[in-house]
Amino acid sequence: MIISCLRKMKYEDRFIYVMQFGTTFQYLFAEGGDIYQHHFSYKPRIFRLILWKIGLRRTPYSPHELEQGEQIILSSAMKVIDKISDPNFKKEDPLEKQAQEAKALAREQGEDKCQWQTRENKVDGSFYWMCLTHGEVVQMEEGVAPKHK
Repeated sequence: MIISCLRKMKYEDRFIYVMQFGTTFQYLFAEGGDIYQHHFSYKPRIFRLILWKIGLRRTPYSPHELEQGEQIILSSAMKVIDKISDPNFKKEDPLEKQAQEAKALAREQGEDKCQWQTRENKVDGSFYWMCLTHGEVVQMEEGVAPKHK
């Protein structure tokens, strides 16, 4: 499969790469060590698609359709950049969300049961237990069930 970079554009001090492969358009840009991407499929006309599949056309799109797909995905990238550039934007931490869901589940069940998850310390490679319900951390010991105060 051939991936074509249709445009490299700078917007709000970030480079946006607009690419097309097959019948899919995609954008990529980097922000704060993260890579943001999104893609969508844009179905071409059936005749052009057949000619492209058998190798008689270089692309399944007319120049106008190619420009439309590029503009759609580019506007999507700009919208995301505007959203993350907003000073009120707060990136959602998946671990925090998981802990909140565990607390809500415990409240729904009318219990204050702990829900445990193992984690690895990236510094020394040791493992520990984290209580998602209460946010407590306990050192892992082999053969011993985790508990906290």
